[in-house]
Amino acid sequence: MNSAAQDNPRANLTGVVFLSLTTLGLVGLFARVVQLQLGPDPRLAETVGTRTAVQSEEPARGDLLDRRGRLLSVTRFAHRVIVDPTQLERDRLSEVKRKVPVTLDEIMGAIATASGRPIEDIGRELSGAMIENDARREFLRSIGWMAPEPQESHQPPVHEAGLDDTPGAAPILGVEAEATVDPLATSPATPKWPTRYLPMSGVISDERASVLRARNFPGVSLERVPVREYPGGSTVAPIVGRVGFDRSGTVGAELSMYDKLEGSPGRITFVRSAGGRPLWVSPGSATPAVHGADVRLSIDLEIQRIAQEELFRGVNEYNAAGGRVVVIDPNTGEIYAMVDITRPVPEAVAFPWAPIGQRPNAAAPEYVSEAKRYRVIAEDKAREIHPALGHNRCVESVYEPGSTFKPFMWAIVTETGRLRPSDVLNTENGYWVTSYHREIRDVKAKASQTWHDVLVNSSNIGMGKGCERLSFAEMNRGVVRWGFGKKTGLPLAGESSGLVTPIDRWKITSTHSVAFGNEVAVTPVQMVRAFAAFCRQGDAAGTIGPIRLIAAGDKELRADVMYRVVPSKVALLARDAMGTVAENMETSLASRSGEKEWRYNIFGKSGTSKIPLGRAPEGYRLPHGTKGYLQKQFTTSFLAGGPTENPRLVVLVIIDDPGPELTHTNRAYGALTAGPVNRRIFERALTYLGVASSPGRMAEKPNKVASAPIVDDVLVAQDEPPAYLVESLESEPSAALNPAR
Repeated sequence: MNSAAQDNPRANLTGVVFLSLTTLGLVGLFARVVQLQLGPDPRLAETVGTRTAVQSEEPARGDLLDRRGRLLSVTRFAHRVIVDPTQLERDRLSEVKRKVPVTLDEIMGAIATASGRPIEDIGRELSGAMIENDARREFLRSIGWMAPEPQESHQPPVHEAGLDDTPGAAPILGVEAEATVDPLATSPATPKWPTRYLPMSGVISDERASVLRARNFPGVSLERVPVREYPGGSTVAPIVGRVGFDRSGTVGAELSMYDKLEGSPGRITFVRSAGGRPLWVSPGSATPAVHGADVRLSIDLEIQRIAQEELFRGVNEYNAAGGRVVVIDPNTGEIYAMVDITRPVPEAVAFPWAPIGQRPNAAAPEYVSEAKRYRVIAEDKAREIHPALGHNRCVESVYEPGSTFKPFMWAIVTETGRLRPSDVLNTENGYWVTSYHREIRDVKAKASQTWHDVLVNSSNIGMGKGCERLSFAEMNRGVVRWGFGKKTGLPLAGESSGLVTPIDRWKITSTHSVAFGNEVAVTPVQMVRAFAAFCRQGDAAGTIGPIRLIAAGDKELRADVMYRVVPSKVALLARDAMGTVAENMETSLASRSGEKEWRYNIFGKSGTSKIPLGRAPEGYRLPHGTKGYLQKQFTTSFLAGGPTENPRLVVLVIIDDPGPELTHTNRAYGALTAGPVNRRIFERALTYLGVASSPGRMAEKPNKVASAPIVDDVLVAQDEPPAYLVESLESEPSAALNPAR
């Protein structure tokens, strides 16, 4: 210390006081910071921690693949346009305009170009947001939540292009200025702040995003969003489903496998400055996003394509209202293909239900014309929006299987020992009246047939007499044991359990009806799962396992629980009889279309059943004299396995309502409509899988059964479905015939 300072005690005192006060201030400031951190005032609780920011990282959703690893759905990241309306208001835009020449019209035009939307729609949305923001500000100022507007200047208004303040003029191009917003719609307790986040587009291309980003418009930004793309296309859309914008699965596998596909979001917590800039990140405050798991479905994209092509061909060739196909591996239960298509039928009309209380008019009697074609598949508006949103009728809708149900009933009777394949039954020359005066007919009239030939010739009379030898409980338990009347457990929403007559309502009429596939409603996936029991080899023949939509590995297959429905010998006997059925179909195809060069032996069963009407709409009833089924409209099907020597596939083809040119000329049988489609799918799919040709198949063989007719049943034995079935039938035809449902 120099002598001058020592000689000036006043300066020393001033310095000491200044340093003391500064030190006390810093200590007090530090104490206040500590106090605010450890015990803040309750009034500040809402703002505590606002200097700590959290930024999330969206995970990439897992991919859906087919069984061979081909992409069915995949996630990529893209952009959409977001606008902050507060940055585009008159004052703000005027300030920016002095620095960067831009008008609101230019901004709207650029957004319209990038989004592909009309500029009028862009203007309407922006105008609505600005008007709403003005109303909110006015309300918030009235309750003291915002500072009052500064006093208006008395300078004359400045009119900018696109920002006309003239009374009655629209602030945004093409939008009315008289739009009103009720400011009191906002409660003082929960005020709505002015909108600053306004999505203006869906996902845009990277090229358009780059152009918009380069122009750097005020208030316009690009938000990075995950986008789900579907390389599998519409072919597999009903199975794969879709993902909503909020990343939630909507339908199909995207919904049922959400937890596996979604992954875990990442996040990073950091301290930011008052201006929002990151300052530092503490150790352990960053968690990376975890990619969702990929899921490999059992679907084979190529077999799916084959099935769809052949079904389209068949539906169009037979002038049908629709069709369904399911293809599975009988040894693993994996679904290789699942196709459901519908086709417009312009000539079809609504069913003429009669109002309750209306008496029959002699001048205009009630009747259902067999010359007319009625709509049998309900309109599916969701499917028109996107294929993934429609009903999957292979899983959700039931139908009466007709003669394709006979192999299961034949096996039940054979298992009990009540009949052996060589036992002979009196089949009444094709016409039989039961003890309760019901008429049952066969398409192929024969005086007698062996139990084996009853299945080959699809005899309604033989099957009815065979099933009469079972008790009600035996027959009911047998049907349920095959898996009918309960869901298969597929991971798809809306699966139907089907309908089986409850044991307490079982009657002798049920015995005869169920024997040939009526008074029972099934789903296509139930049918292929049950039929797999006839396709397994060795001791596994006659057993049923799970049906799968996810590809199975060795571990999953070893863990499968198989249960036996019939002895393996019975399953193989049924397979042998159905081999003759397939041969008869091939003979008919050769004579009708010249198709005779098949590489593979198959076995199967055809079916033809009238379409049930179901329950009448509320306030309506069946017209007088009308029975419970449409008399000239059918569901036809063919269910088969192959190759016979070592089955690799089960294929079910259903043709919904073949055209009247077939039904009125007795050419709408399942073997003549669904059969050819089934045969072509087998030929193409087995060739694709690399399966060797059946022994001796490609060599020219003499036509051993050149005169063998197509044998199929048509529902002539039952006029009306049972009451419980009318009350409960869930099938699409019933919904179509009932527009009120």
